[in-house]
Amino acid sequence: MATMKELEMLMSQVGPVLDPIAIDEIEEGKVWIIYFAQDQLVFLKYNDANESLVISSVLGVPPAGDRSALYELLLQINFHLDAAGGLRMAVNSPGGEVVQMFEIGEDDFDVPRLCELLSSFNKVANVWREVVRDPALVAGATPSAELNLGLRV
Repeated sequence: MATMKELEMLMSQVGPVLDPIAIDEIEEGKVWIIYFAQDQLVFLKYNDANESLVISSVLGVPPAGDRSALYELLLQINFHLDAAGGLRMAVNSPGGEVVQMFEIGEDDFDVPRLCELLSSFNKVANVWREVVRDPALVAGATPSAELNLGLRV
């Protein structure tokens, strides 16, 4: 199990490599926010039970109206977890925000690997933010086309 000190050291080394606007530790040794840009936040939360880091980013609230096509696409992405490289999608409440998530085990707790994952994760999140905001993009999307945006681990 990683100690708080080890995680804090890891996160202090990630900053200079990624060069984000900022990295804030919001819960000592447990939760961090990486600010890639004003509306591009990536959260990292240490999960003691699984000895893993859960990486997440809020993609936005889909426009009002029929969201069934988007939700169906998100469920298909989750079903094809291996093809999506482990990327998962969720909705945080009824009618709420779409959240992109990825979980890594302690074996991947090294600076180069974590930086690669965080950079890819943020790029994928930027694409999905557009999909969530624009229902027209969802209408033409297929799981196989969208899976190509997944993280490769």
